[in-house]
Amino acid sequence: MERSATFNTTSFAEGRFRRAYKGRWTAPVSDAGRVCVVKEMKDNYSWNEVDWNDTVKINERAKDLAARFTSRTPAVYVMRVTNAPCPHTRPKLHEYVTCEDYIPGPFKKWCNNYGYISDECTILPAFMHWSWARSMGEEMVSDLQGVRNGSAYTLTDPAMLSLSGTYGVTDMGVEGMAMFFLEHNCDKYCQMLPKPTLAHF
Repeated sequence: MERSATFNTTSFAEGRFRRAYKGRWTAPVSDAGRVCVVKEMKDNYSWNEVDWNDTVKINERAKDLAARFTSRTPAVYVMRVTNAPCPHTRPKLHEYVTCEDYIPGPFKKWCNNYGYISDECTILPAFMHWSWARSMGEEMVSDLQGVRNGSAYTLTDPAMLSLSGTYGVTDMGVEGMAMFFLEHNCDKYCQMLPKPTLAHF
C-alpha cells in the first residue's frame, strides 16, 4: 500500500542521529489527516536507503522480542513496538526519510544504546537483559523510548546491539552491551538470568 505524508520544516525533537518532524498522512485515504512523525538523518550521518533499511530491520526484530518478552512476564506489563517506519524519498532533495504513526502522550527515554538507564523504570532494563540472555550474548535490544500508559509501554525507534555489528550506525556492539551491564542492577524480573563475565567483553 502506497503511503505518503507532508510535514513541518521545523523539527520538534532530535537525537544523536536523527531529527523528528510532525506531519500528516496524505495517503492512503483511510489515514489521510492523521498525525505522523517524519524522521531524517542528521547531516553528518548517511541518509541513503541502506541505512533506513537497517532501521526497518531493527524495528521488526525489536517488535518480535517485545512480544516474546511480554508473553513471559506478568500480565501487568505490556510492551509493544510501533509498526516499522516506511522509508520515503523527498523528491527535490533525493533524501531518504521515514514516516511512522505519532504516539500521543508524554514521551520518555528510559534507556539508550550506551549505558544510560533511567531510574523511573525497571521492567525495560530487564527486557534488555533478557534479550541479551535469549541470544546467548549475540545481540541485545536497546535505546528504549516512547510512551507509558499505566503498565503498557509503546516503544519507538529502538536500537539493536550485536557482536557482528549488523544493525547499522546505532549498533554500538559489544561496547554498548558492556556499558549497559556496568550500570544495570537486576531486579525480580531478571535476577535469575545469566550475566556476562569479563570474558564476554
